[in-house]
Amino acid sequence: MGIDDATLTATGSVAGVMNGSSRFFWATLTDKTSYKFTFTLISILNLITTAILPYNKDGIGYLLLIAVVYLAEGGLLATYPVICAKIYGKKIGGLMYGFMFFFVGVCNMIGYILYAFARKKIKWEGVFWICFALNVVGIVLGLILKEVGYDWRD
Repeated sequence: MGIDDATLTATGSVAGVMNGSSRFFWATLTDKTSYKFTFTLISILNLITTAILPYNKDGIGYLLLIAVVYLAEGGLLATYPVICAKIYGKKIGGLMYGFMFFFVGVCNMIGYILYAFARKKIKWEGVFWICFALNVVGIVLGLILKEVGYDWRD
């Protein structure tokens, strides 16, 4: 039993729309609140979806959960420049944003390599529980870290 091709195609399309269109929402939310609040909210959304996704057997449920994941992903990409500018200043912030954006890809490759070696032991459910644990760490860090930048003397 699996999810049919039409639902998977629709899921990819909806995920792309959610990722792109959600950036306006997340950028506005960050402007009205703070990047710490936004990142904590994104972590909570990801925490909920990674807890439910391994147990979902329905195609529409899968589509909705993946849509929420990509909604949150759009938030990460929308707030990276703001975070870098606030923490590192305008001069160093652009360089740090480049590093952050580059290392998203590096982390994806490392994650795939780790999963390729561990897939027989942890299976997909294990991957979701690892993501769940990382989101818990993100929420804890969001609650305890202060939103303070450094004086880089722009």
